[in-house]
Amino acid sequence: EEEVGDKFYIISRGEVAVIREGKELASLRCGRYFGEVALVIDTPRTATCIAKKKTTLMSMSKENFRGFFENAPEALADAEIKIAGARSQIRSIIYHPKALKLFI
Repeated sequence: EEEVGDKFYIISRGEVAVIREGKELASLRCGRYFGEVALVIDTPRTATCIAKKKTTLMSMSKENFRGFFENAPEALADAEIKIAGARSQIRSIIYHPKALKLFI
């Protein structure tokens, strides 16, 4: 929580607790992911994720995460709008036709 985000994670096996201000908000299992918020909207981590049992994660660096969307900026814009809503950056307005509705 409040740390700089540098990776995106996908749970391959196990279970992860999502904690904010000392309270467990969710429990994530195989196939779920976390870490995208800090990478998409360049903000500190919004929660802490802790393995609840033996867990295997796949991770992607911030650079690779951004590179994944390089040829499809509308996909990154879509993710940003879903996460940030009206706090979306200008690139989301440019690349996503539905984004203008948030600002009118």
